Order: sequence, then structure tokens, then C-alpha cells
Amino acid sequence: MRFFLCAMGETRIGIPADRTGRIIPAFRKQDHLFETEGNESFISLPVLLKKKFLPAPHGVVLKNARGNRGILLVPRIDTDVEVPEKSIYPLPGAIAGALSCFSGIFFAGNDMILILDTEKLVEFCRD
Repeated sequence: MRFFLCAMGETRIGIPADRTGRIIPAFRKQDHLFETEGNESFISLPVLLKKKFLPAPHGVVLKNARGNRGILLVPRIDTDVEVPEKSIYPLPGAIAGALSCFSGIFFAGNDMILILDTEKLVEFCRD
């Protein structure tokens, strides 16, 4: 599977490439996890991870099976990587509830990368 990697300070996030449409510039300041403007829905990754102070000048257009979409605001996309599915592990039960918008974890060298579940994130924000 291919992932876009996003660094959020000490935290690294993997965004599934097959769940994204494109990456766009996003010139907006957002203080809440979910906001709408016109027909667009914006989800702030810094707010989700309690790092509101981080600027998020990039938008990743998310797509899901139901046709819902949102724009995920991120500080930047560092790179993209291919990760074999066998290298992705489920989240430990002790933290899975607190990180319900994430589906798993993989390791790249010394880095631990959380995999964002875009379907759960969009549904979480819309509820």
C-alpha cells in the first residue's frame, strides 16, 4: 500500500494514497476539528492531534466509498512510501480507543507511523 507521510512534530502520520484525490494549497486558519465553508468540509489534523499551534497550509482531498469527501488540513506531506500489508500492525488495544481514527501502525527505521483511517475520520467528524 502507498501512503503519504506527514510529520506532526514527534508524531508521524500515514495517509492512504488510495483514499486521496489530490493535494492542494489550503490558505485557512482552523481552530476546530471540523468546519464547513460553502460546499467544502475541512478537517484539521493538527487539531485532531491536539497540536493546534501547527500551521496547516496543505489540503489533502479525501474520498471515501460513500462519495463523501473532505479536505484534510496538514502541515506538509514529507514523502510517500510503499508499505507491504504484512508490515502494518493493528493498534494495541490499550490505545486503540483513544486513537479511533487510526487503523494501524508501521515502523520505518526508528520512526513509528500511525495510519489514518480516512473513512472513520470523515464519519467521526460528520456525526
